Amino acid sequence: MDSTLSSLLKKGFVYIGDDQIESAIQTFKEALVIDPGNDLAWGALYESYKSMNNIPEAYHVLEQIYALKPTNFQVLLNLALFYKTVQKDQKKEDYYLGLLEKNHPNDARTYMYIGQCNITRDHDKAMTYLQRAIEVDETFIPAYTSLAGQYEEAGDYQKAYAILEQGYEKGVPGVGRSSKYALKDFMDELKKEMKEALL
Repeated sequence: MDSTLSSLLKKGFVYIGDDQIESAIQTFKEALVIDPGNDLAWGALYESYKSMNNIPEAYHVLEQIYALKPTNFQVLLNLALFYKTVQKDQKKEDYYLGLLEKNHPNDARTYMYIGQCNITRDHDKAMTYLQRAIEVDETFIPAYTSLAGQYEEAGDYQKAYAILEQGYEKGVPGVGRSSKYALKDFMDELKKEMKEALL
């Protein structure tokens, strides 16, 4: 990565940490002059405008990067979530989720996010997609936790626990939410809930 570009990106994130969002925005724009296709700068610029609740500019950023990268995973997801949470336009949300599935059919994240977006409006569809995420990648821990969470909310603790056990068996060692060890706290919590349910 160009040293000037790297320096600008670092400076931009320092500005964000100091809550100097307008300075961060200007810095990320300078970074994009150097590298117009830089995903990190575009994403940070979008999030910066969103944090200021400047929705028109946030959307303008999404339009710009979508024109540059119409099949990019994060761009399509951000557009779908924008229409879900900000514009409340289900038709357009589904359109971009459809593009996500079309362009990234072998990515477990695709099915997990589609599933999560459908939880409140089509629960059966959501569960199907969450299960599909696991089928696509048996090591993708977030899909197990999302699916187990739905069974937990429904009070089916045994089913939730069985899903987490499956994830623990298939997952890979490491740290972070994609590690199988990320399941341990959830499993311990479910054990307590199952014991309480028996009292």
